Amino acid sequence: MRALKSPNAVSPKVVSQALQAARAKISNPFSKVGNPLGKFMPSVPSAFRRNSKTPSVGTADTPESPDASCAEGLVVTPPTFQEWLSRRSFSEASRLLIGREERLYGRGQHKEDGLQENQEEELEEEEAGLRQDYETLLEEIKKVIGSSLFVTNQSEKDALTEAVLAMQQEEEQDLRWAGPSWQNATGCPDWRPLRVRHAHDTLLEEIVKRRVQEVGLCEGGGSSIQRDLLGLGRRIRTDLLQVCREVRGCYPGDMGVVRMYACLYHQAFSAHLRSLTEFTLDHQDNTHLLSWVLRHYPSILQEEELASELDADCLEPLLPADVIGALVEQYTQEREAMLQSCLERILKREEQSWRAGTTEIIDGCHFSPLAIDTIQFVDDTLKSAQVVLGEKTQMHRLLSLLPAFLTRYQEVMEGVMRQEAAQRRAVVMANLSCLRMFSEYLTAEKSLPEDVRSNCVALVTSMIDSCHSHLTDSIQLSLKETYRKLWVPSWLQKSERVRQQLTDQLHTHLLPLQAVEQTSRQALLSHLHECVCVSYVRRMLKKKCRLKDRKQQEAAADACCLDNKTLHTLFTQAGCDLGWRNDILPALGELLRLQDPSSISLELLTTTTKLPDMSMEHLSALLHLKSNLSEKDIKNIKRTFAELMEAHTAHTHTPTRVFFSKVDLKK
Repeated sequence: MRALKSPNAVSPKVVSQALQAARAKISNPFSKVGNPLGKFMPSVPSAFRRNSKTPSVGTADTPESPDASCAEGLVVTPPTFQEWLSRRSFSEASRLLIGREERLYGRGQHKEDGLQENQEEELEEEEAGLRQDYETLLEEIKKVIGSSLFVTNQSEKDALTEAVLAMQQEEEQDLRWAGPSWQNATGCPDWRPLRVRHAHDTLLEEIVKRRVQEVGLCEGGGSSIQRDLLGLGRRIRTDLLQVCREVRGCYPGDMGVVRMYACLYHQAFSAHLRSLTEFTLDHQDNTHLLSWVLRHYPSILQEEELASELDADCLEPLLPADVIGALVEQYTQEREAMLQSCLERILKREEQSWRAGTTEIIDGCHFSPLAIDTIQFVDDTLKSAQVVLGEKTQMHRLLSLLPAFLTRYQEVMEGVMRQEAAQRRAVVMANLSCLRMFSEYLTAEKSLPEDVRSNCVALVTSMIDSCHSHLTDSIQLSLKETYRKLWVPSWLQKSERVRQQLTDQLHTHLLPLQAVEQTSRQALLSHLHECVCVSYVRRMLKKKCRLKDRKQQEAAADACCLDNKTLHTLFTQAGCDLGWRNDILPALGELLRLQDPSSISLELLTTTTKLPDMSMEHLSALLHLKSNLSEKDIKNIKRTFAELMEAHTAHTHTPTRVFFSKVDLKK
């Protein structure tokens, strides 16, 4: 390789001519024409692009004339390597070094045979200087990249951008030396490949590890693990958002710097969590760790700025499946035990109060907090589990405790009902509101598995029916003698007196029921009204009375309608919405009033549509009251009824309204 001579030994005219020739060949050594790898080079910011007055790469030691016309009279000295570094123009500093490197190694002239001793020493000195300059450049780039998480102003961003550009240029130069066009070069710098990208990635990994290790415990309450995870989570979020907002713009998009940082933090966080799971965690620490793994950490990655840059689903799980499974199982078992213990305490507390015959009175109504406390605790448990686990499987497992609790509740209530009447009545009234709340909760709770829901609803419905029967059976028993006066031969003459007697007795029994909470009282009164109607219709169809002519039948129909009207007024004033049951007695009265068999058959169509569970036995007992009907008329009416029932059964499997099924004529 020719010995490098001082530019002072050459005349300005020779220098000018040489520059003119060089400008035509290598005015831009990184162009796609002069450099086969130039297409891979990043675009340089306009502030650093050379113009017609900027020296080319590789001419650091050879001044170039700013204008051909004055090349012999004025020499412009380009910035030196150190000057570029001082300006933090790392891409220009890199270009300068690459130019020097190509001049030394890229033309097949490095350490040619026949070099004079002084020339060889000169080459070695230049090579050593170039090596030192590269080390200096890489060290400066490392400093800038190492502080990238603290970039705040434009100057720092520009420096980081320059460092990334220089890194790309050095990567391109590594590829050039590895390419086929350079295989014939007599020598290759022993520092190639520089592998700046690898050094960059390794540096980021070290930065992230150090950032994670340096996180201290957050101030405030909680265990050391809870405060540790909180501090680490905050650090990850802050750093990743810093990368999105300040660092990302300094890198080319295809480098995916946000994704790179996210993966590194993900790996560091995963390693930290694995180390924590090596210890036995108490419930609070286990809950907090699961919350971070399953909810808090994923929510960080789903923030809008981060989600647009990376696919969180592509990241490896923070913890192995078996470790997560063990933590979830521990959490669920502890939650199950906690929920079961709490439910038992609530029920035991109320049972002690009930057996003592004491209940709270709120707004004049008997009250028990059992349902409110139970539902509140179950709901809180479900919400906590949902927050931590975010899945329904464990919700179902926790909710499966409800049937066992309600079964135990039913057993306690049955025991209470066997106590003295003075004690049990108030307790039953108080629990009607509890059962109503449970019914509403079970219907509305969407987390309930269907099998658990149906099981629980059946238990609650059974308990409500039991409470209703407990409160109404004694009333029905006290009305038994009055019921016996209905629909007997002497009833038509004294129907008004019997009606008044029935009304007075019911009014007396309805007053204490005002101590039941309003919504529950309405359901209770509907049940009692149905019981009264069932008893009334049973007496009507007992065949104790026969109405021989139209006059008696119309009188009986009128009395039946008046009885219904009186019951309607009485129960409505007590706060009951009777609904469809208020039409039962008028419908039967209308069947008594009609005389024409065809009209009776037509009325049966309306009645069976409203009350589809009416049987042939019930119809026969009703027709028995109308003694003026012939056997033929009765036969025709029954045939029509049978056809109606067959048609109705074909379209409806389960009657929506059940009444006649409760009218047992054998009692």
